[in-house]
Amino acid sequence: MDRSQRQTNLLVIDDDQLFCAGVREALQTAHLHVFEAHTCTDGLARCAREKIDIVLLDQQLPDGDG
Repeated sequence: MDRSQRQTNLLVIDDDQLFCAGVREALQTAHLHVFEAHTCTDGLARCAREKIDIVLLDQQLPDGDG
């Protein structure tokens, strides 16, 4: 499968759950899948499980910083 046919994965890491949901609702399409994480630990775990292409990262999280 070439890049044009593959879904792009975006990971939003932010402790503000409403912000994450808003980004997901605004950006998720057939070619862009949006994952959410609310801590550094969860974000790193998601990166280990999924092929993430783009990360939108909050600079201040409960268990670390961006």
